[in-house]
Amino acid sequence: LEPLLSVTSKLTTLVLSGCMGINGSSFASIGKHCREIIRLEISSCRQIRSHALMNIFRGCPMLKILDLSHCNVLTDFELKVLSEYCPRTEQLNLKSCCQVGDSGILSLSRGCKLLQDLDLSRNDLAFKMTDIALLSLSEGCDSLL
Repeated sequence: LEPLLSVTSKLTTLVLSGCMGINGSSFASIGKHCREIIRLEISSCRQIRSHALMNIFRGCPMLKILDLSHCNVLTDFELKVLSEYCPRTEQLNLKSCCQVGDSGILSLSRGCKLLQDLDLSRNDLAFKMTDIALLSLSEGCDSLL
């Protein structure tokens, strides 16, 4: 993936959802080479690791549409970094991201003020979010209302 990304620096959309054959360092190269990317879909890529997500968020400040659904390694810490480096985020899919809780949602409400579409649905009963997180979204992200 890195050789391809290194010659396509103007790439604005990348869909890799379900691509199980891509390793963590290849995902990290997205942040290195795709600084103008606006839409990134990496749902169900269970092999992605925290360091790769951090590289993507730090290297892709233009992100507006991000699908991280079924990303088991995504935690509140990665969402904090996302909210700091990707304030233009408008659509965020966190469906079945079971490690995300109040702290991560609070970070989003403070840093991603342009959010218009946020999917927090889950299939399991273990829910780490409370009304506090949802209240912060309603106060910090006017476009969600």
